[in-house]
Amino acid sequence: MSRNYLKGTVGDAINVILAAAAMNFKRMMNKWKVEFIFWALKLLRFFNFYTQLIFVPKLKMTF
Repeated sequence: MSRNYLKGTVGDAINVILAAAAMNFKRMMNKWKVEFIFWALKLLRFFNFYTQLIFVPKLKMTF
């Protein structure tokens, strides 16, 4: 951590509260990131599956 520019015990208390809030916010952002990636991949798989069903390439049989 960098130097605390707030003076006295009140400054130290404010710094502790802000550091704890930042840690909790970072933890929540990591959880949201995992959830976002999960749903994005699920959505991509869904679209990939249905586009393969709709746009099936037709094979040309030549002898």
